Amino acid sequence: MTDADRRLDDPELLPRIGWTLAALAVYRLGTTLPLPGGHARAFSALLAGPRGGALRWIDDFSGGGLASLSVLSLGVLPYLNALLVVRLFRGPRKPGRETRLLTLALAALQAAGLTLLLARPGRGFDALPALTLTAGALFAAWLSEWISENGLGNGVALLVLTGLAGRLPASAWRLGALVRREQMSMASALAILAALVAALASAVWLETAQRTLSVQYAKRVVGRRMMGGNSTALPLKVDQHGVSAVIFAASATAWILALWDPGPWAGGVVCAALLLLLTAALGADSHDAERLAEEMKRSGGFLPGVRAGEPTAERLRWQIRRLTPGGALLAAGIVALPGLLKGALGLPYFFDGTALLIAVGVALDTMGRVEARRMMRGYESVLRRQGRRG
Repeated sequence: MTDADRRLDDPELLPRIGWTLAALAVYRLGTTLPLPGGHARAFSALLAGPRGGALRWIDDFSGGGLASLSVLSLGVLPYLNALLVVRLFRGPRKPGRETRLLTLALAALQAAGLTLLLARPGRGFDALPALTLTAGALFAAWLSEWISENGLGNGVALLVLTGLAGRLPASAWRLGALVRREQMSMASALAILAALVAALASAVWLETAQRTLSVQYAKRVVGRRMMGGNSTALPLKVDQHGVSAVIFAASATAWILALWDPGPWAGGVVCAALLLLLTAALGADSHDAERLAEEMKRSGGFLPGVRAGEPTAERLRWQIRRLTPGGALLAAGIVALPGLLKGALGLPYFFDGTALLIAVGVALDTMGRVEARRMMRGYESVLRRQGRRG
């Protein structure tokens, strides 16, 4: 049986893929529904103005939903901010009641601020747009959790990717139009494509590169059989935090740009700096070296030349501390590169380093989940055959 046959043999895989695609289509449809009481023309002028840096960053990050003033203009941004706050103060955990309540508070606050920006002179506060935006943000948060539980992949990352991917065709068309109208030289266009290919290759390497540690297992007698005595590899990823830190840094960048926006290059640079800070802040919580060391000790495994228990945990922490800065610096460079190119060449939006990292991370994560389900399905079939023989 081929790998494709094993994937199709899983009765839950195709329904999960179908539900995921349906949920993403519903979210994309919501970004096209106009906001009641919104004034798109006035808001477009504000977005293009000198103080619209934070709004432009949110618009790029949400895939254009903010510029179109849709009911999902806020997207999953309040939910992301709530996840970041809870993770910083409570550590990594499954979203719970405190995360949802904080999402509600942040959604109401951001919706009220956006509604005040949309208000016409001489008119009071209009509650309808604020309530609609808050409800849309809560719906996006619920949909992301639903995809994570019933679909395939990380719901938040998939929704963010859906918005970002929606802008890629228009960006490619604008780039081609600049070349056709001779507003950009062919050399500049080729340089942009070369930077895109280099960033894409770097993102793929970053998400797949890992350092392997050799783990030895002591021999032991179980019944009449000699067990153990072999060795295996313990992989440690170079990008220890994956796509989560990138999404958190991107969502927090909007708050920084609302207070300080020196130019078109600021978004990528600020996001890169926040990514480095988040990597340093979340590094100790993201990797449970003590848990890995305890599991190795229970199974009779040990690192060569290192005693089991706390010395093993300390060696794992040391290895992680060595890996994390290099991966964070490469990710920060990928995030900052497009913004620096836009500022240096005066180009419109053509590709975004944050979007690139998210797209690669989500694609590889989804493929990994599919492969894990395929392998689990294969193990279950082997166990069933052995049970029938017994």
